[in-house]
Amino acid sequence: MSSGPPGTMVSVGTHRLHLRCMGSGGPTVVFDAALGGSAISWTLVQPEVARVTRACAYDRAGFGWSDAGPQPRTAGRIADELFTLLAAGHETTATQLAWAVERLRRHPDVLSRLVDEVDAGGSDLLQATIHEVQRNRPVIDGAARQVIAPTMPLGPWVIPHGYTVQVDIPLTHQNAYPDPDRFDPDRFLEASPDMYSWVPFGGGTRRCLGAAFANMEMNVVLRTLLREFRFVPTSARPERTHNRGVAFAPKDGGRAVVYRRIHSARSGEAQKHAHASV
Repeated sequence: MSSGPPGTMVSVGTHRLHLRCMGSGGPTVVFDAALGGSAISWTLVQPEVARVTRACAYDRAGFGWSDAGPQPRTAGRIADELFTLLAAGHETTATQLAWAVERLRRHPDVLSRLVDEVDAGGSDLLQATIHEVQRNRPVIDGAARQVIAPTMPLGPWVIPHGYTVQVDIPLTHQNAYPDPDRFDPDRFLEASPDMYSWVPFGGGTRRCLGAAFANMEMNVVLRTLLREFRFVPTSARPERTHNRGVAFAPKDGGRAVVYRRIHSARSGEAQKHAHASV
């Protein structure tokens, strides 16, 4: 194939799979191209389904734009790869963006500064805000590792073989930062996060493979939203955390009131407005 993939390449550990998603809402409808086909087999059907819910099509390992996998193609392995694509490759980033909207609407001073920075082409505060949203509202609550050595020393303790050790991500963020409940992107303006105290992606050699890609996605999406829409601040109480099974999301979905911004290039257009849940 001469052209690039129409979707995104998502790492599932040992290789990458091609995933193309569109639409929003639930449940997610998954299109699996069988008999050696690719995601483009669903070109006519997928957009129609995406009108009413989230629709994803993917290429199995070794087909379409996906890399060939190192393991035999069993039904169990295909299911594992699909879960990784939908959960790790999309759900967590989308949920973190919903928290970003929820946080910014309740902190109008940060929101105003961000809009000014985006309009000027800057990115420092935007990146600091992404870091702070992940610290203040992490979407994954823990990272676990199983002891495979005979024993593992951990401070004054010795963990036996087969036991699981889990790091509590929200609790780590609470203990590692001053005034931890305060949403304050300025804490990351002068220095990058410390990888032992800021752990929304876990840590160590098995830190989330998609961390850099997720950061890029959030940067692009937030920049676009702030450039194209005006978010109306709110004095409403923070949204409660809701467990969606994979990630911890705002209970109301990061609800927002937005108006399309009028730029000089479109000064002759009539102002459009919309009420949306992001």
